[in-house]
Amino acid sequence: MALKSLRYRRASAALTVVAIAMALVIVVLGQRVTEGVKEGLYAGARGIDLIVARPSGDVQIVMHALYQLGAGGAGLSPADQALVSALEDVDWVVPIALGDSHRGVAVMATAPDYVRHLSDARGQPIRFATGAWPDDWRSVVLGAQAANRLGYATGQSIQLSHGSGTGLERSHDQVLRVTGILAPTGTPLDNRILVSLQADRIVHGADPDADGAVTALLLGAKRKVGIFRIQRQIDRSTEGRVTAVIPAAALTQLWQLLGVVQSSARLFSGLILLFAGLSLVTLMLMNWQQRRRECWVLRAMGCSLGFALSVQAIEGLVIAALAVALAMLTIALGSGALGHWVMAEYGILIAAPDVNYFALGLFSAAIAICLVFSLLPTLLSWRGQVQRGLTETV
Repeated sequence: MALKSLRYRRASAALTVVAIAMALVIVVLGQRVTEGVKEGLYAGARGIDLIVARPSGDVQIVMHALYQLGAGGAGLSPADQALVSALEDVDWVVPIALGDSHRGVAVMATAPDYVRHLSDARGQPIRFATGAWPDDWRSVVLGAQAANRLGYATGQSIQLSHGSGTGLERSHDQVLRVTGILAPTGTPLDNRILVSLQADRIVHGADPDADGAVTALLLGAKRKVGIFRIQRQIDRSTEGRVTAVIPAAALTQLWQLLGVVQSSARLFSGLILLFAGLSLVTLMLMNWQQRRRECWVLRAMGCSLGFALSVQAIEGLVIAALAVALAMLTIALGSGALGHWVMAEYGILIAAPDVNYFALGLFSAAIAICLVFSLLPTLLSWRGQVQRGLTETV
């Protein structure tokens, strides 16, 4: 009887299933996008144990060195660079120099080892989509988003500008050439232009063969237990003029300050769920006239309230099961199909579909809501007079 009733009202039932499924999809994908933003924030520091720079605040150092946000302190001298590189517990050192841009895209001068020591948001090695980074000071490597934004391909000639993209830049005379474009990484590297340190010295009129000051040093420790020893050694040997920051710890502080983002996402998810529940109630009440006559017919046949509620409970569970199944199918297909596009266009990693406590709780709540709201029309209609219900014109 429940299945026949649903088939008789298949149009409204289908709309109900789609409305609930789309609400679930929006909530789950929104939560995964929030997780992707957090993972992308941490992914920018993946593989880096320490960032060495002039003291200016831990969060400020990390944001400037990894994300090119804010202003950095004075550069590290060649003597300080040599001192840090000579420490026993240091496994590798990659210098970076910041301050230039090209058409609003930040430029990072570094060594080719930069892309070999770091990894993308999924923990995989960074790879080139096209080209490579040859040992040539004129070579330029573009991140995936930077290449799309600028419309450049390998072989394109570009000129760097001194400044951060505020419109007051002064172009350098040297012409460089794009030799490689990186595959999407889901990290700030997607929106960067990479050049060699030698190119940075040449465009600024310095001796290309001489060691110069850099903005910061990215370090990898031989053993994780040696990270704190490196910090103490740097602080002691440089007498406080240089500091070493653990990027993961600084990013944790930053994310705690941005807790309002998570709160806003939870509020938005709650509103979407409320909308789904109201949509279900609205669709149920739209069929109230049909439901009243069904209830009065059942009463006239001698059926009990429990039997009528059981029929409506089965209908609600069927609708909920179909909505959850449709939502899971849409999420699985959408995460795979849209994930690569979102990564390439916006640099946001959408977490791969998986069964977690959030999704299980959400789907369970949707089933409970459907079950409760499906019983309301029957409870409201059962109190009417049977004779009036059977004879009134609808």
